[in-house]
Amino acid sequence: MGVVAVQFLCFYWWSAESYYFSGDALYYFSRQIHSLPELTSRFLSVDELYQYRPLTYVFFTFVLLPLFGNNPYPYHATAYVFSTVNAVLACACVYDWVGRKRQLALFAAVFLLLNPVQYFPSFGPTYIDHWLSSFFYFLTLLIVFRNPSGMSVLAPITFILALLSKEHSVVLPVHAVLVLVVLNIPLREALRRTRNLWIVVAAFVVFQFVIREGMVFAPLGTNPNLQFSLSATRILELLQAAKPAVFYPENYLMDETIVIGRLIRLAVLLPLSAVVVIALKRRPRLALSGIVWLIFSLVPVLFLRQPPAPRHFHLGLPGLAILFACAFPTWRTMMIATPAFALLTITNVHLYARVSWVAEGARLTKTYSSRVSTLLEHTGRSSFYVVNGGDPHFY
Repeated sequence: MGVVAVQFLCFYWWSAESYYFSGDALYYFSRQIHSLPELTSRFLSVDELYQYRPLTYVFFTFVLLPLFGNNPYPYHATAYVFSTVNAVLACACVYDWVGRKRQLALFAAVFLLLNPVQYFPSFGPTYIDHWLSSFFYFLTLLIVFRNPSGMSVLAPITFILALLSKEHSVVLPVHAVLVLVVLNIPLREALRRTRNLWIVVAAFVVFQFVIREGMVFAPLGTNPNLQFSLSATRILELLQAAKPAVFYPENYLMDETIVIGRLIRLAVLLPLSAVVVIALKRRPRLALSGIVWLIFSLVPVLFLRQPPAPRHFHLGLPGLAILFACAFPTWRTMMIATPAFALLTITNVHLYARVSWVAEGARLTKTYSSRVSTLLEHTGRSSFYVVNGGDPHFY
């Protein structure tokens, strides 16, 4: 119950009272679907950011907006519910991954439910693509792992829905095969069980080449974040961005009250490094599969020019959860680790609620909206224009 309380505190209640739409959330308000040609266009072409995520626009226009209108609070609650359900689905996948060993699964569940990365997809409609893609992603994996009689036909359908929500779902068949092999299913049988998923991926890749006119990366002048490059600097950025995913204490604001705060935070790297070593020593096959899962989950964002963000590690969390679970040999060890995880999550979320881009963006939006409302009252006008001050990537 303590885990549930901390999870609710950090990922919903902390931001609930002051929650407002961030800039990225407003993006969906300005991209509503108003006609059948617009709906068709969403499914047959990339969007303004050169991304292909049609289901997010459909879900916002025909589900969220009619239900909640412009009231920000239900959006935040919906984001929290979706993120929590997705975390539970991930826990169910991990349960199958570890051979339904209850102790390992519970250890991994604590890691997933309390992970600081969960703060971001819980923050309103900013991450609709994460909600939807993760939901269908883990649901598809559960169908594949459990192979229920007569329901295998559902896996390609839910997989297609994941792909329509976010492109990074293309790595799902690789994750499915990886886990099946870890469960001692021969590679040939694992490929046979996932063959429909591979067919869907092949068709999706061909379709993407067609609508992108044969281009893998974004053309110059469309979206610089999707004009790919790979360098040693990029690898270092990915390692630095992984800090919240591994419970590294990021809250530098506490350094002001604790003289050796930064030294304490850096010291946490020692036990974090020990976790990897201990996990590989205790359960090498399972721990290595967690590392491989993480690596493949990062492939879709590996080359992006945009600095990596915590959300880029969301899909890799089950792999990290496996790694951490393998490092804890007893219930007693986990009883010590759980309060530490909870404390680290609370301190990190304290930072995110104050200085993360989604929180700051929400405060800015709320301030500007208030000023616009005041302006409209004083002028009596019913409309206004937002002028771009020179940002070439302003939409």
